[in-house]
Amino acid sequence: MVRAPCLVFLAFLAPVAQAQPIDATRPEAIEEAVLDSGIGAVTTEQWREDVRFLADRIRTVHPNPFRFSSHQSFERELAALEAKIPTATPAEIFAGMLRLVALSHDGHTRIQLGFPGLGGGASKVLGLHRLPVRFYAFEDQLTIVAATPEWRRLAGARVTAIGALDAGEALEVTRAYVPADNDSAALDRATTLLEIPEMLAAMGLADDPAHVVLTIEREGDDETVTLPAVAPPAEWVDAAARGATPLWALHPDSSFWFEWLPDRILYIQYNAVQDEPDESIQAFFGRVFEEAEARGTERLILDMRFNTGGNNALNWPIVYGLIRSDALNRHGSLFVLIGRRTFSAAQNGINELEKHTQAVFVGEPSGATPNHYGDATGFETPNTGIPFFVSTLFWQNHPRDERPWTPPDIFAPPTAEAYLAGRDPALEAIEGWDPRPFFDTLVERLETGGLEAAIEATHAFRTDQRNRFVDIEGDLNRLGYTLLRSDRGTDALRIFRLVAATHPESANAHDSLAEALWRDGDLEAAITEYERAIELDPDGFVGGNATRMLERIRAGEPAP
Repeated sequence: MVRAPCLVFLAFLAPVAQAQPIDATRPEAIEEAVLDSGIGAVTTEQWREDVRFLADRIRTVHPNPFRFSSHQSFERELAALEAKIPTATPAEIFAGMLRLVALSHDGHTRIQLGFPGLGGGASKVLGLHRLPVRFYAFEDQLTIVAATPEWRRLAGARVTAIGALDAGEALEVTRAYVPADNDSAALDRATTLLEIPEMLAAMGLADDPAHVVLTIEREGDDETVTLPAVAPPAEWVDAAARGATPLWALHPDSSFWFEWLPDRILYIQYNAVQDEPDESIQAFFGRVFEEAEARGTERLILDMRFNTGGNNALNWPIVYGLIRSDALNRHGSLFVLIGRRTFSAAQNGINELEKHTQAVFVGEPSGATPNHYGDATGFETPNTGIPFFVSTLFWQNHPRDERPWTPPDIFAPPTAEAYLAGRDPALEAIEGWDPRPFFDTLVERLETGGLEAAIEATHAFRTDQRNRFVDIEGDLNRLGYTLLRSDRGTDALRIFRLVAATHPESANAHDSLAEALWRDGDLEAAITEYERAIELDPDGFVGGNATRMLERIRAGEPAP
């Protein structure tokens, strides 16, 4: 029996009571467990007052609460929730409150759910129970990553269905109840709700909040199991292999620590943007960077996958330290591991690393948008005391940065197979990674094998999972113009057609294809492509260029 690692949100912060199932032999026990929520008798009007209080704080405190959903949809959701309060259970009302908050698509604006039994969260206020298993939504499957001792045989099983819905559909239903900046964070947070039986019933994923039916797959065999609702467990059996603890799981409770690996590889785990009682972030990274320069590092790996934030100002010594060190700040030698829990001040930290260093990002998309809301203020509903937070500030990385996350340069998500074996796909993906710009690879293949070899290299790059979030439009566009300027118009046209086909919403792709078509003498097709570029970017630079080119074509001028 081991305490489960932080990757799967399994770490408890304080001792809790042993798991006790609801006594389903007493019919009244289910009603008591679900409805006697620890908040006493709350009238319909008191619930409505609490719901209105929550809605009012979102409207008045948040800088832009309706950026991602309309004010009308918010008011409709609020009205629907108020209407059902007289006949709803506390869990159903709470689920409606979660839906209302989730409309902001802001991970900082949230109801403090807490973990059942820890105190300080809505789960304690409402007296919610939990299942005797913990889930993690891996890239390839929903998995039971830990279970109570009584259910240890389920640890490691794949969950194929929850109630009548398959696992993917259940996760999608839960998404509407999860406050998150993006889908990466939502995937992480959704599993917490899937572990609370009252919430499963409130979301329509279970008929009985006292007993939840799962369909699982173990060693190729399907099995249906009925899990009881239990009090918060004190012990968990982790599904991971006992003898192969990965680096990321060694010190989950430390804000920062480091270890030297073979071949002069320095691994630093940075779990919280906060000082330790005996050492500040500035002092820690100062001495670690000094040691790294003295010993000479082949690679520096900064692991921020589990860093959910803290004090933004504390990131600067890391950024400044790397900027000052040519020995550490080298492309292909500096790697930053990111993931679905890289959030808040940690997101702001990787924003600065992206702008000011040669860092290569590895892992999953981050759990926050580069431009995001934060600095949340806390409140409690007046009658039930449900704690919630509302963002008060907008943190702007760049005014035109509309990305939903920071994407990894090397996509290496955790997988169930790797987790169970104690392996780390992110560290494995770094091995053998080619640091050369893809354009250099294209030119090399073009020179040694011709255009077909360059196209094959493009296909291989795009189908390699590690490159899922790497956009090579610019590389291909540059190759097309290289060919065009070398009087290889036919080859250039093939490349530009490829770019437009793989990036159909890119105004620049259509603009470049139009120019190649014009040079090839196909004026009708060139006009069509320029018009498409204008449609996609009517007020931008590309659209303006396309407009000028159309005027030149219609004036009978020669191709540029």
